[in-house]
Amino acid sequence: MFLGITTLLSIGPAAAPVLLLLGSRPAPPPIVDPLTGALFPRSVASQDACVDARAADRKRILELADGTNLRARTRFQDGAWQRREGRDWVPVSGVVTGFVLESDLVSRSRLMAAEIGKSDHSARTVLAGWLLRKGLAAEALAELDTVLAAEPEHAGALALLRDREFPLEALASGLRFDQPETLAIAGAQGSSAVREALVWTLARERAHFDVQGFVAAELAAPQFRRRAFAALAARRLARGTFQKALTDRAVLDTMGLVREEAALGLRDLADANAVGPVVDALGSRFPAVRRNAAESLGNAGYAAAVGPLMANLAHLRAASGAPSGVRAHLFIGFQTAYVGDYDVEIAQGASIANPVVSTQTSGIVLDVRAQAQLSRTITLAVERREVVEALQKLTGQNDLGEDPSAWLAWWEKNRAQFEAERVLGTQGDVAATKADEAQ
Repeated sequence: MFLGITTLLSIGPAAAPVLLLLGSRPAPPPIVDPLTGALFPRSVASQDACVDARAADRKRILELADGTNLRARTRFQDGAWQRREGRDWVPVSGVVTGFVLESDLVSRSRLMAAEIGKSDHSARTVLAGWLLRKGLAAEALAELDTVLAAEPEHAGALALLRDREFPLEALASGLRFDQPETLAIAGAQGSSAVREALVWTLARERAHFDVQGFVAAELAAPQFRRRAFAALAARRLARGTFQKALTDRAVLDTMGLVREEAALGLRDLADANAVGPVVDALGSRFPAVRRNAAESLGNAGYAAAVGPLMANLAHLRAASGAPSGVRAHLFIGFQTAYVGDYDVEIAQGASIANPVVSTQTSGIVLDVRAQAQLSRTITLAVERREVVEALQKLTGQNDLGEDPSAWLAWWEKNRAQFEAERVLGTQGDVAATKADEAQ
């Protein structure tokens, strides 16, 4: 799967950095990677015997006796390893058992990544595990981001993020558990892999950090990305505890990213009754709430929600054909005065002509109900689209389009397989009856 030493030494310019390091000295025994079995040349700069190489101020990855790695600017001086912090050099805590130049390891990892196909997510996850074990946590997170972008629920990638501990500095700078604000900001701004790793970092700190209190507070945060991270933490760590809060976010939140995370939390409960309140929201008098409910039912993935959604679609079809509002007419116009004639009177040697003033009216008459109907038609069309998209996710029927008649015809043929699954909620209880009445 990865390049061996013979391939590495024959690929030409790409291996130039390694060949330069080897120089004219005899090549030392190759390093055997315990995870993949791949062979890699051992750099002269990586030999403990080379005191000059150790003394130089270089970026290295030190292997410590406790199995961890230290990635920093280091040097070996006065018989001890030191790391650079700002302008100062401080002793390295722990026993150093080995080291490698960061540039060597990064070059090696790039060669390994180049050998992995774009769709081979399992191999890329293995590479991420190797990178993490070697101390390249940031590079491991980048590889896992690639996997999650293509397959958000990749089991291997999620298991690696759950089971392996990532350094806090690799997740975000300035993370402190005594300052929950830093955790919330890191979760809001982090990539998919960073957010997942941070959630499980929170889980490991449960003994001395109030995770539930943190999540509850962040679910009501004014910044939507912080609410989305809190919803992710809730569904990973305590979705049962936060079931009501997730339901509220799935139906009432104004941002789609938050609603999606909350709906996935209801999905992970693996109980169709969890979406009962969401089904009830299909009957809300507020169009936005009905749209959010349909969207969340599609993301939650319960087949039991197909019946209520079909009832809602039948209702929308019936409502879209009926005119609404009281018929009225609105006149908008203006009048112009002008002298239309003169009334002449003759009296004893004089004549007086009195002007006759007339008016001219012009303007436009509008059908008020027609304007109200247009707005209502647009609202129903948007809601119908959300319902159809939810049905497509739940049934896999992507060739029926948005035509309610086509969906209702399909429903008549296939309703038996979905009606066997029931979901709590008043809308679910009367779904079949409403569908029949609408037809």
